[in-house]
Amino acid sequence: MHSTYIIEFMENERKLDILNHEKIFGIRSQEKEKILDDIPFEGFNHKQEVWVKKQIYNVGLPIDHLTKVRYEPSKKGKESVMGQTNSLTGEMTLYKSLSILPKRAQLDTIVHESSHINSPFIKGNVDVYGEGEAGENNQKYSRNLAVNIARQSIESNVFINGYQKALAKALLQGKIEPQRYIEETNAIMIEQRFTNPNHLRKISDSQKKTLEKKKKAGMDVSEFTPITAGRDIFGRIKEAEGVDRTIMALIPGIKSSQGLELHTEWVRKSFLKRKTPIKP
Repeated sequence: MHSTYIIEFMENERKLDILNHEKIFGIRSQEKEKILDDIPFEGFNHKQEVWVKKQIYNVGLPIDHLTKVRYEPSKKGKESVMGQTNSLTGEMTLYKSLSILPKRAQLDTIVHESSHINSPFIKGNVDVYGEGEAGENNQKYSRNLAVNIARQSIESNVFINGYQKALAKALLQGKIEPQRYIEETNAIMIEQRFTNPNHLRKISDSQKKTLEKKKKAGMDVSEFTPITAGRDIFGRIKEAEGVDRTIMALIPGIKSSQGLELHTEWVRKSFLKRKTPIKP
């Protein structure tokens, strides 16, 4: 009886947190809506524009440096590219090949491109990581994390997804610069933390085990860096680490890895319950 009561209480608290989700944005909610209304959206019909604005808003990542959002035909020969962002100018482009993807892949793209807007490698983005010294420290942490996970993925040969694996191959073949691979690794981590957190935890665990085996075999490998917070033996999220800390710096209303879990769950549910919005 006692355990049943505890479970019911926890479930009710969880529902309450999700229902009151908007509170995590505090006074920034109205500010964000106003900023989005002032940003040019080009190439969308009215319904598409309203929907994309809503999803960018729901994700909750800063839009302070977002200057324009375009919806353009896919480039010939690059139909697999769903989005592109210029982190220096703040311009985001979504390509019409996005319309053929499942809903979750559309969410992947919106989170991924929103992550590039807030790249920790752009010095001028320090303001979105916090105020003063705290912002500088958070941005530095996020930069170092991206570098460490980019290297760790290659050393372990365990990649977050197929896109990161393809980028690593291109890097080792000299086809892209290291900075491109590292920047994309940062965006991939944030994307997967929103859309596929359990997968991200499995990748983190797999990288750790692989590095431990290599170290025991006498190979020279780097110290392991967690990609995201794991779970304890009771299934509870542990203290925030890895990309969790990056996202929490960018969305200061989220105070813990448990809060982040609730937020990302809410984003997925609010996204997936809608009909596929972007059509050719």
